[in-house]
Amino acid sequence: MIISGNTFIVTGGCGGIGGGVARMVLEQGGSVGLFDVVPDEVGRKVESEMSSSGKALYVRVNIADDEAVRDAVSVVVKRYGNLKGCVHCAGIALKRDWTNDVAESIPNFKKVRPAGF
Repeated sequence: MIISGNTFIVTGGCGGIGGGVARMVLEQGGSVGLFDVVPDEVGRKVESEMSSSGKALYVRVNIADDEAVRDAVSVVVKRYGNLKGCVHCAGIALKRDWTNDVAESIPNFKKVRPAGF
């Protein structure tokens, strides 16, 4: 996939995995919308650390809210245009022992994105 000159959205873009994906997009000449729910001051700091050229844009958005996602996508498209794709890296880290119990993990997954997405 050609990244240079295109725009991508990365959910969880201010976190570890999402931040790594966003940096890769920037390194390859793309623009990136950083969708996350971190506080604005944290998101703006990540945005400025990632790209001094202004090719990264933090947008505080809960991806479980369809209307908020539509609005956030519009903000990114208005700024950069040419939206090529989205990489989903949003997640919830729970403070508890590791589990391999799939039945237990499904409700936690649904907290990030309800069924039907």
